[in-house]
Amino acid sequence: WRISGGATARCSITTGTSIDLAFEQFARMPNIAEVAVVLAGTRGYPVINGVLLTVNLVCDELIPDANIYDSSLTAIFAPT
Repeated sequence: WRISGGATARCSITTGTSIDLAFEQFARMPNIAEVAVVLAGTRGYPVINGVLLTVNLVCDELIPDANIYDSSLTAIFAPT
């Protein structure tokens, strides 16, 4: 995900609906609209055959006017 425009924000990949503080990504940007920071995170979760696992990218705007965009999640299944 990307954050720009004089913003301070944090994001995390989580199975819940709020920031997981143990795995947060934090960014503080200068007040320049053309500057952006790219953040990336990786999390691993155990899965059980036939059980649905929902994973979310959750972000909080800590200083107004955060522009959080280009967010995406990619799931990789690695059987053992």
